[in-house]
Amino acid sequence: MVRHVGRRSGRRFETPLILAPVPGGFVAELTWGDRVDWYRNIVAAGECTVLVRGREHRIVAIEPMSADEGLRAFPAPARLLLRLLRKRDYRLLREG
Repeated sequence: MVRHVGRRSGRRFETPLILAPVPGGFVAELTWGDRVDWYRNIVAAGECTVLVRGREHRIVAIEPMSADEGLRAFPAPARLLLRLLRKRDYRLLREG
């Protein structure tokens, strides 16, 4: 789950995401691309909070990742599904 603030409304939102933990943060798979509101909100703000298993993680940077790097971050069953669905858009959400 990512908690973010609307870039125009200033409202707080929570959006469920497909995430994989990696050293220093999380890899997000952008299922619907980089034009979705949650992604545009966190890029505009430069930060967000990720909630995983009841624990909050402060994200301080969003960085592009290659499809190969992004896929490697996910466990085998998810990686297979992402590959079959031809998902190629990943971002590193760097924790700070």
